[in-house]
Amino acid sequence: MKNNIGRKLTSLTLMTIMFAGGMTVAVPGAMPSIFAEGASSASGLVSVSSAKIQGASILEIVIDDPSISALDTAIGVPSLTFVGGNTITLQPAQATDGKWYAYIVDDAQSTTADALSALNFGIDCTGAAEATTLKDGAGNTLNVSGTALDFWWLGGEHDCSDPDGPDQANNSLGISADGAGSSNVGQVSANPTDEVLRDPPTPNRNSSANNGQIYAVQNTTSGTNNGLWPFIHQVTMASDNVVKYNNVEVPFEWGNMNDDAEIAFSPDVYANGADINLVITDNGLNIDPTTQDKWEFTNAATVGSETTKRVFANGTKGSDIDGSLNTIGFGDAKNLTATGNTGSFCTTATIEETGDATGVFTTPDANGASDCDTSATATNHHTATYDWGGESTSIHIAYNNASVTMDAGAEWMPAEAAVVTIVDADANRVNGYDETMGMTVLNAATTIPYITTGSPIYLGVDTTGQATP
Repeated sequence: MKNNIGRKLTSLTLMTIMFAGGMTVAVPGAMPSIFAEGASSASGLVSVSSAKIQGASILEIVIDDPSISALDTAIGVPSLTFVGGNTITLQPAQATDGKWYAYIVDDAQSTTADALSALNFGIDCTGAAEATTLKDGAGNTLNVSGTALDFWWLGGEHDCSDPDGPDQANNSLGISADGAGSSNVGQVSANPTDEVLRDPPTPNRNSSANNGQIYAVQNTTSGTNNGLWPFIHQVTMASDNVVKYNNVEVPFEWGNMNDDAEIAFSPDVYANGADINLVITDNGLNIDPTTQDKWEFTNAATVGSETTKRVFANGTKGSDIDGSLNTIGFGDAKNLTATGNTGSFCTTATIEETGDATGVFTTPDANGASDCDTSATATNHHTATYDWGGESTSIHIAYNNASVTMDAGAEWMPAEAAVVTIVDADANRVNGYDETMGMTVLNAATTIPYITTGSPIYLGVDTTGQATP
C-alpha cells in the first residue's frame, strides 16, 4: 500500500508589515492524501470497505442499486451472500441514503478480541436459546444459513431477543444482568469508547419501508434511540472470500498484513522543537470501517515496556493490549519501537487514520498537531530508527540555511509598507497548519534575530516616548 504525504511549504512569507506591527505568516498547509482500499464490482452495485483485512477487523459491505433505493416502499431484503470458510446469507439494512449496508467479522477472532480492552463488540447473539436469538422489532427471528450458532454481534442497549427494549430489568425472560443475551447496557452504547462499530449509517426508519426493511423499530418509551442496529454478522473467514449480490461478486482477502505494512517519516529531517510526521500504513490497524481508528504507542525506546492502546475521539483510551494483539492476527505489528539517539525524538506517538478504512495512519491529528515532537534541545546530526511490524525507517536532526529579503520598491517612503520574506525550513514546526512568526512573539524553538538602531524622537513625543500636548 502506498500513500503520498504532502508537506507544507518551508518558505514562511511575512506579508505587508509596518515597523510597529507584527508579522503574520501565510502559508498553505497540506495533509496526507486519502486513498481507498476497498474493492467494488465493475457495475459499482456492490463494494467492500477494504480489499484485505486481518484478525477481528470488520468489513463493511455496501449495495448501491438504484432499483432498490426507494425509501418509502417495502422492498424486501436483497440477496447478499458471504462465501469463505463457510457460506452465510447476509441481512443488509437500508440506510437513509437508499443504500444497503451489512457488516461481517470473523467469528473466532472477534470473540477473542471482545475480551481485550477497547475492543468490545457488544452482545454475542449465538442463537443457542430464545434469549440469545436475534430478533427484529416485529419479533421475527433473523435467520441465516449455515450450521454455526455464533451468528451476530449486537450493538444498542438491549438484549438479542428484544433489541428495541424494554431494558433488561423489565424483560419478561428474566435474564440475569450481564449474562448471555442480557441487557447491553454497559457494553456498547453506555460505554461508546469501547464500541467497534461507532458510526454506522442511520437506518431508514420509514414505517412504510419496514424500518430499514428489517423492522429496526425504536421503542421511544425506553429512553433510547437504539433498536435493531447496528449488528455484525459473525462468519468464518478464509484467506480468499467473496461477497455476492445476486450475480455480482466482489472478492476480498483475510489474513496477517505484516508483509503489506510500511513505516515512514515525511519528511525525515527535522530541526529542534518540531512536530514529527510519522506515517504507518497498515490496514490491520483499521478495526472499524465506519470511523477513523486511532492508536497510542508509548515507551518506544524501552525494550519490554512498550505499550499499545486504542484511543477514541473523546480522548479516552483503553489499557495496554500489545501483549495480546498477536492473538487476533497482528503478528509482529504489535508495538512501535525506537533505537539510536532517541533523546532527540519522541518515544510516545498517537496515530490517527486519515479517513474511514484508509489503512493509513499519521501522527498529525485532525487539527494538524502531533504529540510526537523533536526535543527543544535536540542535538544536530542525531539519528533514530523506528520499527513497526518488521519494517523500519530513520529520522534525523539537521539544520538548513535561511534567508531574509525586504521589498519596499525602488524608494521606501515614510509610512509606506514593506514586505519582508523569511525563507527558513527549520521554522516550519507544525506540518498541518499555518504558523505565525513575529519579532516580539518568540518561542523556545523559533526566534527572529533583529537589531534596533538608534532612538528616534518624533514630533509630538517627548524624550521618554510619551505623547506631548
